[in-house]
Amino acid sequence: MSNRNQNIPVPPFTPTVLLSDNDHLTEFGINAAIIHLPGHTNGSIGIDIDSTYFIAGDALMNFVYPCPSLLYTDKQALRQICHKIYSL
Repeated sequence: MSNRNQNIPVPPFTPTVLLSDNDHLTEFGINAAIIHLPGHTNGSIGIDIDSTYFIAGDALMNFVYPCPSLLYTDKQALRQICHKIYSL
């Protein structure tokens, strides 16, 4: 969305690592697991680090308090994944 507003070209690329739900990052030296975040954007993921920290990117927003993103592809799926994140 931001690229459309700024008209910044993004060159095509081929990823070298593909991550899926429940993948672990121990082979990269990180005690973390990947959590698929359907509903926000296609392919959106979160990272559960040591079962202590969670990186959700912009799947959650924090204007006054943490809440679901205002940008989503599937509102119901986003709500469900937010409950999963909160339970972590």
